[in-house]
Amino acid sequence: MSIFFYRLSLHACLMNPSACGYTGRGHSHPETPINKMHNKISRISFLFFVAVNSCQLLVPASLIGEENIRQSSIDLKSISLEKINGEVQSFGSLTDKEYLVVVFIGNECPLAKIYLPRIGTLAHQYQDVAEIVGVNSNSQDTVEEIKEFVRRNAVSFPVYKDAQGQLADTLNAKRTPEVFVIQRDGKVLYQGRIDDQYGVGYAREAAGEEYLRNALSQLRQARPISIPRTQPVGCFIGRMQSAINPVGKITYHNKIGAIVQKHCVECHKEGEIGPFALTNYDDVAVWSETIGEVIEQGRMPPWHANPAYGSFSNTRRMSPEEQSAIFQWIKDGCPQGPADHPPTNTKSISGWQSEKVPDLILPMREKPFTVPADGTVEYQYFVVDPGFTEDRWVTAAEVVPGNRSVVHHAIVFISAPDQQNLDSYGWLSAYVPGQRLTPLKPGQARKIPAGSRFIFQMHYTPNGSIQEDQTKIGLTFTSPDNVDEEMITLISANRHFKIPPGIDSHRVDSILTEFPQDAKLTALTPHMHLRGKSFRIIHRDKSNNKTILLDVPQYDFNWQHVYRLKTPLSLNSAKQIECTAHFDNSENNVVNPDATSTVRWGDQSWEEMMIAFFEISVPRNRNGHEEQKSEEQKQDQRQYVQATQLAEAWMRKWDHNLDSLVQRDEVSESFRRFAFSKIDRNYDQEISLEETISYISDTLSEEKQQEDIRRQLDQLK
Repeated sequence: MSIFFYRLSLHACLMNPSACGYTGRGHSHPETPINKMHNKISRISFLFFVAVNSCQLLVPASLIGEENIRQSSIDLKSISLEKINGEVQSFGSLTDKEYLVVVFIGNECPLAKIYLPRIGTLAHQYQDVAEIVGVNSNSQDTVEEIKEFVRRNAVSFPVYKDAQGQLADTLNAKRTPEVFVIQRDGKVLYQGRIDDQYGVGYAREAAGEEYLRNALSQLRQARPISIPRTQPVGCFIGRMQSAINPVGKITYHNKIGAIVQKHCVECHKEGEIGPFALTNYDDVAVWSETIGEVIEQGRMPPWHANPAYGSFSNTRRMSPEEQSAIFQWIKDGCPQGPADHPPTNTKSISGWQSEKVPDLILPMREKPFTVPADGTVEYQYFVVDPGFTEDRWVTAAEVVPGNRSVVHHAIVFISAPDQQNLDSYGWLSAYVPGQRLTPLKPGQARKIPAGSRFIFQMHYTPNGSIQEDQTKIGLTFTSPDNVDEEMITLISANRHFKIPPGIDSHRVDSILTEFPQDAKLTALTPHMHLRGKSFRIIHRDKSNNKTILLDVPQYDFNWQHVYRLKTPLSLNSAKQIECTAHFDNSENNVVNPDATSTVRWGDQSWEEMMIAFFEISVPRNRNGHEEQKSEEQKQDQRQYVQATQLAEAWMRKWDHNLDSLVQRDEVSESFRRFAFSKIDRNYDQEISLEETISYISDTLSEEKQQEDIRRQLDQLK
């Protein structure tokens, strides 16, 4: 859900909450980090795995023919596993049932964590059919750590340690969680993923295909398993390293450690949102196969701007030289090298990044919000009244999460008293994992009008256990006499589109034509929902010369960045800023909620938006600017009066019981179906006069914008 706006996210490299616990035994490394990537589908290889904190460690699933499944039986008696109490047990003695289900898990794999409750449910529901057990084959996870993992996550099924990786090697298991259904004679009947709810770049509300459940149901009915193999998704199993010491010119200490510190560690350290730590050699070596995969596929570090256009101060892109160094290091077996130049650990961000403690600190609400252990958490919105009775000028606004392990991002908007239109909310600040606070320049400040409220938009990602969060914002004020430039937000949006069902590239345009005098553009942020495919922003000057400011060829709802210009752009010569978006409403869009529906503007994620936000700096005390603002205020007032008159007339027509509210049963059937929810902005099943005024004001503004667009397009012909 998104009552407005967007899922901004700028994660660094991979992610983490707890220490790795690596024992120094290492793991085997691929011959090359590229040709060992397993069954990639290039179309979605760049996407981020939403549902589990940001784990970019996954490959998309695809069905594989039955002929590819393992045909030989396993010698169950020859394999030994270790219980978490230290006892050694033969794999063949784990159950006396006809079928055994093995689920490979890892202590730090977020996908494995999020599936734990579901595995437990299946173990209970199908206990008459099969025994379900978890097996940890990661070389970095010790028995004691696995024991704590089981306790902390309340795992309800038996878990064993595959100390030497013998079972994983025998089954050729690659990832966690990967599932094997094994018959008593050792024949593998099913291998692959649990279901298709979570994948690279998407988290569905529910699973469409429940592969493991269906397999167990078919076995219960004495039927053959109809889909014996699917491609697993998840983290690579950390295998044992060969006894030969790896060598190479590129080592962890002379190059790789610094690259990881630069691009990854801000998220991949204890207490941060990354699912595992990358703070030392052992951490990086054991996860090297995964690191190579996500870099090679372009999923990490997350950054979606086309490098051919624009220059941005907050670019997260890893250079080709850095990528090549990592690939060569993995190919050489991850040599550690002498610690002559150990990487400097990135400073932890535990509190405020600002140089001084904020003047005012406001929590998002009085009590913490509870984040469930699994599932998809819809966007949460919290309204805070700071109690400002006069205008305040802010030089720094910093959002600090209460629980970094589950806060994917947080945005705080300003809702001024006269801003009835959601699209007119002002931007105040945001938190994104790994993103450093960008201070305003001396003399710059953002105005918060008296009577404003703050809207916290919270995006949470469950990490396998119930968590709590109480995010807060800190504000630093200055006197209006110290402000030379005001920071404002301009918005270009198109609300009048209709995306046909099944179309894979539907174009929608918007144009921004009015700019304050001497304004400078400092940052851009495009926004769409799940069907968003691409977004391009073009600056056209008064001589009709075009410059591409930003090109996002593969838009991702989960990683909506603020693109901050390295050099602010003067808008004095600007004729207009043109925005072009494309939407994919086809079945090929794996995150598409419904490819058969016609999609229009709406606040929910299954509807769509087409918006671009522009951060602008404007000189204060300029007569032209003040006159322009005054004229705009007069226009807004005239529009508000007109909207009020129309709203009052509408209320008189439909408010049959004269309670100053319009209920659903007071309007026509067609109005209930197609218009009621658009006017009922607080979704309380009643329409007030204020909501009606707001809706009509929006409509009048949109009509004016459409007239401006048509006028500008006519001039270009």
